Amino acid sequence: MLAKDDGERHELWRCIMRLLLYLLLIACLAQAGLYAANVEQFLGRKRLGGSIWGLRNDMEEAGVFLDMGFDGEIWSNVHGGITTGTKLLGLGTVATGFDLETIAGLEGSSIFVDGIWYHGSQPTALLIGADPSSNISSAEAESNFWRVYQIYFQQELFNKALTLRAGQLAADETFMISEYAGLFINAQFGALPTEADNVAAPVYPTPAPGAYGEWSPEEQPWFARVGLYTADAGPDNSHNIGFSWELGGGVGGALFVEGGRSYVWAGMPGKATLGFIGANSPITNYQTGGTERGFYSLYTMVDQALILREDGSARLGAFWRFAWNPQSTRSQQQYYTDCGFNLFQPFPNRPRDIAGVAVGYERFYGYFRASQAALGGPSVTDDQTVLEFTYSASLNDWLVVQPDFQMIFDPEFSGRDAYVVGMRASLVF
Repeated sequence: MLAKDDGERHELWRCIMRLLLYLLLIACLAQAGLYAANVEQFLGRKRLGGSIWGLRNDMEEAGVFLDMGFDGEIWSNVHGGITTGTKLLGLGTVATGFDLETIAGLEGSSIFVDGIWYHGSQPTALLIGADPSSNISSAEAESNFWRVYQIYFQQELFNKALTLRAGQLAADETFMISEYAGLFINAQFGALPTEADNVAAPVYPTPAPGAYGEWSPEEQPWFARVGLYTADAGPDNSHNIGFSWELGGGVGGALFVEGGRSYVWAGMPGKATLGFIGANSPITNYQTGGTERGFYSLYTMVDQALILREDGSARLGAFWRFAWNPQSTRSQQQYYTDCGFNLFQPFPNRPRDIAGVAVGYERFYGYFRASQAALGGPSVTDDQTVLEFTYSASLNDWLVVQPDFQMIFDPEFSGRDAYVVGMRASLVF
């Protein structure tokens, strides 16, 4: 009876969210119709939905902020992998912020709540057979869902030098982030595979309770951040509406630490970061087949401008990341590394466009490969390489179109080199 009640509640939640989405689309289409006679004014808006008949402006004056977006994608595997074919997917986001300084006079205090909606297919699992942490799309998830995502209280202190957060968080919103890697669509250029495949800490698309602190004085080049989260963010399935995580000593905790500094090298700005991830949760021992407690990983990141524009911003930027898991029996990967380039304003009349190329490589431990063979599953390759070419075309403030081409060499589970073409269209409502 309980399972039936849970299923009914999940279905009711999905119906409510669908209704809200349809109402939002109707409102946006209505607004678009009102501006159809003035195309230039419509295309020049900051958001597709505009001010929503003045409601958004009134909310912001009252200290309430609303952001909505949608990424629609199409992916075709044209060679290799498991099979050729085409899949569609989409990710919708709704984020609200409450400025408690405006609302209640609490200086530096705010509350954030956001939700995500994933629908479509799983092109990597069905077409490619690559490592799940290197999904061809960073939006890709294991199932369709509506999910409450981050919910947290934030306090800024000492002239915003110190930021504290507590609530339901996603670690990859603040850790493992490279300024120039964010352009690329493949998931491995976000959360590091050395973390995502080995610890059930909260990263997209499963948030979980945690606390976060960052010390980053505006006048100083040094920064440090630390996050502590539950080490069981729960399953990524349609029944998880955002609260399927577990707490307590049985599941353990995950600690993320980063520190680094900004610098100027040969007149070019850059940033170097060192990171540590540790967990005391139960971890599979791929040599014995049992479980043991304890896991850690080390990583470093560098973002470097190579050519500057007249306004001092980067014309050409590069990134490099390297992550190492020392525990050979408790980790799938021995190490992972990636690097890439961003070319800003590749054409004189396209000031907001960005072209990019990046490559990522991961090496798998022998114990992990042997364990998968012993289970009778698909053979795991020794390593996997992803090469991505992408172009982000900003058509206006609310629409970005990004064609993409990826080559996956030795995909982890299929072993057949795959060539993938795709497109992402990002709307801001």
